[in-house]
Amino acid sequence: MTDQPAIPTFGPSGGIGPGRPPYEPGSVPDRTHLRIGDSDRLLLIDELTKHCAEGRLTIDELEQRRSQAWSSRTQHDLNRLVEDLPPPKPDRKPEPSFKAWLADGRALLQTLPPRLLVGAAASAFVVLMLLLALIVGHVSDGHEFLNR
Repeated sequence: MTDQPAIPTFGPSGGIGPGRPPYEPGSVPDRTHLRIGDSDRLLLIDELTKHCAEGRLTIDELEQRRSQAWSSRTQHDLNRLVEDLPPPKPDRKPEPSFKAWLADGRALLQTLPPRLLVGAAASAFVVLMLLLALIVGHVSDGHEFLNR
């Protein structure tokens, strides 16, 4: 075996950085001090852009907060950038149109198993034949009544 350099450890035992507080089972860790990624920063920048479009921020304020978002390291840092702004409104779904409804129906038919479609068609055929037999039988009884 070759001697490999020791991997630095972080925390109280390694001497590098402040370390992580001990985890206690059943407790919920404070997630605001967790590190963030670029996707988190981009989500916040999109939110800030919407606030600017709605007139709550000026272009200069938007640029300043965007720059701060890119230099943020934790969720807490990002939260500070929007704490004076109202929470975003949930996106409303557009009301379905007839074309969307029709497209959904076509997609549903394409995803149904063929045996279900054949069974439904056969059942509809049987019901129609029974109705036809009842109508023909009723009409023929009426003709016999008239011929008496």
